Amino acid sequence: MSNARTYGTIHSEQKPFVIQHADSTDYLLGGSLVMKNGKIDKILFEGGYAQATAVNKTTKDKFAFYYYNQDHLGNNREVVNAKGVVLQVTNYYPFGAPYADATAVKGANLQPYKYNGKELDLMHGLNTYDYGARQHDPILARWDRMDPLCEKYYSTSPYTYCMNNPVRYVDPDGRDGKVTGQGTKEDPYVITAEYIYKNGELTQKQIDGLNAGLNAYNQMKPVKIKNSDGSASYAKYNLSSKGVDNPSEYRMENTRFENTAGEPRYYGNIVGTQVDNGSEYGSANNIRIDFNIGNINAAVERGANEKSLISGVTIHEVSHNLGADHNDKIGEMSNVKEIPITDKHSSFVYPKQSQNGAMTIMKRRDTPLSDVGRLWTEKKPGN
Repeated sequence: MSNARTYGTIHSEQKPFVIQHADSTDYLLGGSLVMKNGKIDKILFEGGYAQATAVNKTTKDKFAFYYYNQDHLGNNREVVNAKGVVLQVTNYYPFGAPYADATAVKGANLQPYKYNGKELDLMHGLNTYDYGARQHDPILARWDRMDPLCEKYYSTSPYTYCMNNPVRYVDPDGRDGKVTGQGTKEDPYVITAEYIYKNGELTQKQIDGLNAGLNAYNQMKPVKIKNSDGSASYAKYNLSSKGVDNPSEYRMENTRFENTAGEPRYYGNIVGTQVDNGSEYGSANNIRIDFNIGNINAAVERGANEKSLISGVTIHEVSHNLGADHNDKIGEMSNVKEIPITDKHSSFVYPKQSQNGAMTIMKRRDTPLSDVGRLWTEKKPGN
């Protein structure tokens, strides 16, 4: 990835305009290598970074190593050097704004990676955190642009960060689900995701419907995927559910993995019943799927089979959660169809999983700036 930023002073009295001074910052190797003005500035790694310092014009750069002390949300609270000396201290308001109180801050300008481990961009007074696809304003507590998947969960503002609960949730970059395997017919890629619900929140019938939808994916034979170079890869699903007392805590502690760039990701997703308005039967975003229990119960009264309905809703919302979009012409993206029979009774047709669905989301894996890709290839041990 290479994202260049160039800025400078433009003197309007000169014609044509002349940039008197310019700096540039480029991000390479998935953002882990930071270049400034064409030279290495720092190398980022999990838990810290190496800062480059030019010794002289003829010798190689000298690197100093720094390490983060983080809280449960991945916020960098302290930065220490190789000797353990604390050089930077940052405390945060819930949505990421650093404390202004001098007694709560130390070395504020040492390095910019802070809240959720994201870079705080101060250029031209911007003061937003760079999450890749969008910028987060910690003062307004909002994203700077709409969520491109906002049509999937109408009950939540498309500008809301982590459902207005940043103390409980974290959004690494808005994508979940891991991919393992070699992609061969004998060792296919495996799409793994876990769907976590709070004990006592779902009824047994709802749990049965959830598991039926997940099993519909798991029972598919490995899907053949045509690659851009003409070769073929194969992929299958490994989806599961689990009831726990604290889904958010479980997700953070038990579903963490590293992508090929060594960046932390989470294949856990929360299942709940937060959506309660509109005509939809469910909703999904990057970290959860929800059932609209009111609409589901009403459909059951009109003749829908509860398990089949929830299974179909699960198939649809899980596909969203893993990266599919309503514009994709795949079976998973069809909506629940109601066919009236009498004034009080209807028949229902439910979404179904498809081979094209697996191909669609797999082709979007490992794409940090994609609006919809949410699958990451897991880093192999030793790499």
